[in-house]
Amino acid sequence: MGGKRRPQSKEAVAAPSLDWQASDAPGKRRRKRGVSWLLWLLGPLLAGGAVLFLGAKEPPAHMKPQEAETPAVKVDEGTDKMKPPPVDLHNTSECAAWAADGQCAANGAFMLTRCELSCLKLELVKQAYERRCPKPENYTPTLAPGQMPRTFARIMSHFQELEPEMISEDPPVILFHKFLSDAEAEAFIKHGAGRYSKSLGVGLDKDGKMADVPTEIRTSSHGWCQHQACLDDPEVQRVTARVADVTQTPTENAEFAQLVYYHACDDESDNNKCAFYRRHSDYIAGDQYRLQGVRIYTLFTYLNDVPEGGATRFTDLPNGPVTFQPVKGKAVLWPSVLADEPHTVDPRTHHEALPVTKGEKYGANFWIHQYNFRNTHAKGCTAG
Repeated sequence: MGGKRRPQSKEAVAAPSLDWQASDAPGKRRRKRGVSWLLWLLGPLLAGGAVLFLGAKEPPAHMKPQEAETPAVKVDEGTDKMKPPPVDLHNTSECAAWAADGQCAANGAFMLTRCELSCLKLELVKQAYERRCPKPENYTPTLAPGQMPRTFARIMSHFQELEPEMISEDPPVILFHKFLSDAEAEAFIKHGAGRYSKSLGVGLDKDGKMADVPTEIRTSSHGWCQHQACLDDPEVQRVTARVADVTQTPTENAEFAQLVYYHACDDESDNNKCAFYRRHSDYIAGDQYRLQGVRIYTLFTYLNDVPEGGATRFTDLPNGPVTFQPVKGKAVLWPSVLADEPHTVDPRTHHEALPVTKGEKYGANFWIHQYNFRNTHAKGCTAG
């Protein structure tokens, strides 16, 4: 292709002469020359037909196009008219869940091949969100790289009345033996009464939007401390302020407290009767592009004593699994992000809520984000 001109082959056969009048043997020579002329014309056509029928020979390896690594997901702008529409070749619900978990960027080679439609939907939703909810200037994250160890060291030295115990240093996990008073715990239970509904997971709905979706890993029930009676309760306000003080984060960065309820079951193997929350992370990858940012901390409080079961189990800590039995007034604090990269998930703080096998379990989740959650929620920009 291009560059040097290809030299003509010395063995190339010239076309038969058309000067029939110069022939001194009109009969026989004329027929031979006619056949030669016909073969000269038909030869390439016959060769081409053979290639189509038998298939072209595969080019040498050095002439094949190089296979590049799959790039990050890009929206097809429609310039290729012959390209078929994107589809999910893998299970659609799993593709949607993986896309919501950030796998289109983290594992692009697989996702772009097997879950192209879900990734495309997510990208389109992201672009629509950024148009609807533009990020303000000077949007500063609450948790800076390297700040986390200082926050947890301060907890151990400044909040002795809460009886903190450092369970793990890296990642930091603290158990508070006296985080709530009895009155504070009972206030949250009171405000959750009559407001519990089946817990859902976070994922992509059929339109590709981030939403609450059914999940098989969580069968508990929950409600929110979002109604005015709960928000105005002095007991609740004291706890909300304490959470902000302990974590060194603005109260506006915390979600409304999630009030959870787990009922008991006789047989732990019966998933239809047991209330549990299988191994998971509180980090939501889709929040990276939203105004509230990702969840950086979880503080979970136990609102009652549980006779049997219902423990919180951390499955992936470096020194081995750790289990916390629910005791009224206790609380556990842990990060969902890395200390040096506070926008990136820390996989070591995956955890699960084990089934309650006797009695019932009440708790309250406080999820804290990098940026102002309350204002973002008021604008209708925490999802989508």
